[in-house]
Formats: sequence, structure tokens, C-alpha cells
Amino acid sequence: MNVLVVGSKEMVTAFALGGWRGRAVAGRAEALAVMEEAAASAEVKLLVVEESVAEGVREAIDRLKLDVRAPLVVEVPGFGGPVEERKTPLELVRQALGIRV
Repeated sequence: MNVLVVGSKEMVTAFALGGWRGRAVAGRAEALAVMEEAAASAEVKLLVVEESVAEGVREAIDRLKLDVRAPLVVEVPGFGGPVEERKTPLELVRQALGIRV
């Protein structure tokens, strides 16, 4: 399985020690470009995104999570810990289907 890690320089370096390739991003535009490139690539099957980066490009992340042709997207907490207001997979499905409870 081909994995691409997207996050801070520290996060990408940590995953590189385990043999996973990654791209360090510094801002929203750079993160969007890397994710679009990964989504278009048939080579990338798993996209590991640091939560702090994912929060900056939430719409793109949610779109990728719902696209069956896109790589599987997994958000991982950064070294500072998890983001407080993260949506669960169930909330994403409810939002996609328009279900309000």
C-alpha cells in the first residue's frame, strides 16, 4: 500500500523514520495542492493528514473522505494533541445525506 503523509515538517520526519514518504506543508494553498495531487494519483492509496493541516482545508478533506475513488484519508493528531472539535465519521455521513437528528 502506498502511503503519503501530509503535515508539519516534524510529523513528516517522524513518519519517514518508519519508512513512509511525506510532504511537509506550510499553508492552506500548499496543503490543497498536495492533496489534489494525491487524489489524482493512482499510486497513493492512503493519505495520512495531520489534524492541524486538515482543519485548514476541511472542505477538501471531507470531499475526499466521501469519494470512493480517492485515497483513504486518515487524520492523526499532531505533537500538540488532538483537535477539540473534530467531526466523527457518523457526523460526516449524516451531513452528506442531509439527516438532522
